[in-house]
Amino acid sequence: MGDIIWGTFITFTILLTLAVYRFRTRNKPHERNLARFVSILVLMGGLLGILTTGLNERLLRDHSLTYFLSLTFFILQTLASLLYYKRFKAIMALLILTLIMQMPLVYGGSFSYRNQTLFSLILQNGTKIWDVEPGSYISIQYAGFETNVKMSHNPKAIMGINLLPAFAVFVFLRERFFGQT
Repeated sequence: MGDIIWGTFITFTILLTLAVYRFRTRNKPHERNLARFVSILVLMGGLLGILTTGLNERLLRDHSLTYFLSLTFFILQTLASLLYYKRFKAIMALLILTLIMQMPLVYGGSFSYRNQTLFSLILQNGTKIWDVEPGSYISIQYAGFETNVKMSHNPKAIMGINLLPAFAVFVFLRERFFGQT
């Protein structure tokens, strides 16, 4: 039920952001482009990630390294998105790096990694083929590093890819190399 509520809230927020973006650029349609709008969405997702990570006391208490890595990641992503939106194009490499870090999904016997901003649209092997999940978070678990991590002993690794950051990288690279948005 939580995913439905989060998903509805995030979808409504994205649509509202699109309406505000179109309204603010109504007199300057030449300034509208998909890359700038995607940077706004990544900025919003980064802010959501900072908020949810910053308020997660259990993560800080039980997995402090993951807490600080997550907070650092979302701060970098938010700053990169803001600077890109302000037309500081040299930051594109950092913005793309944060998006590339969100593409792989790995679930194994002693290691698990998952990272997303706003939404994930996942294609993976294993029990689920497609998965759509709302929220901004990072999940890193390594059984050999933290003593209170309980991992499944399933020897078969589950691999996946988050398609939304791959799409965002495509949008940014298309604008960079072809000037199209």
